[in-house]
Amino acid sequence: MPEPDHVFGDFSKRVAVMQPYLFPYFPYVQLLACVDIFIIFDTAQFIARGWANRNAINLNGNRHSFALPVEKHARSAPFTDIRFANNFDAELCRIRTTLDHATRVGEFRSASQALIDKTFPAPSNAQTPFVLAFERMAGALMQYIGFETKMLRASQFSPRSETSAQDYIMRLVREAGGNHYINPIGGTALYDSGSFVQQGLSLSFLKTMPKGDDGEKARSHLDLDLSILDSLAYHSPEDILHRLRDFILIDETSRQTFGN
Repeated sequence: MPEPDHVFGDFSKRVAVMQPYLFPYFPYVQLLACVDIFIIFDTAQFIARGWANRNAINLNGNRHSFALPVEKHARSAPFTDIRFANNFDAELCRIRTTLDHATRVGEFRSASQALIDKTFPAPSNAQTPFVLAFERMAGALMQYIGFETKMLRASQFSPRSETSAQDYIMRLVREAGGNHYINPIGGTALYDSGSFVQQGLSLSFLKTMPKGDDGEKARSHLDLDLSILDSLAYHSPEDILHRLRDFILIDETSRQTFGN
């Protein structure tokens, strides 16, 4: 459980269950920060050409996408089976070079490169398990920004027997000791609040509510749609920690909205 000085207070019963996304966009980091337990959904299917290994940065005012290459795998392979491809190191070098150019005026640009270093610390990172890289990244990100959330893998729990993904997630939440499931706002249609109530669980959706920049140089209106690598280059860790609070929770089980 988090210490009492958890970034958003004592949320000891809040749980999120999400696929591991490397260098994700800002709202994903907000979700990681606002819960007590973050269950890495490593038993979920890895979606080829999805966002787990892809994102974007701002390059000369334009959105520039990048991808971290993974080894060929079965279409139905879960994240537990995913490793990085043999050409990974060469591609990572190109991504680093592009990032360095894109963030050349960023006051905190070294933080972006440092996060990559801590995610992929070996001289050669080909064949590194995807989930291990995510755990390194999330741990380094929490340490740098200044918050702590307990992380567990879905594969640590008893094997899935449920045919419904919702039933499986509810069980994971209960087995983790939680009673309040938090999901990004984009997943509203995937869940039935009545089923959560029947299981004694609350269901809320996190919606990012960006504040104005108040004359700051930072480009927060772009950061929300870009990789956290972009945000790190232009914001201090203290500023990022402050901005992580810019959200509301929409409680579907009580039909209430809570600010932060």
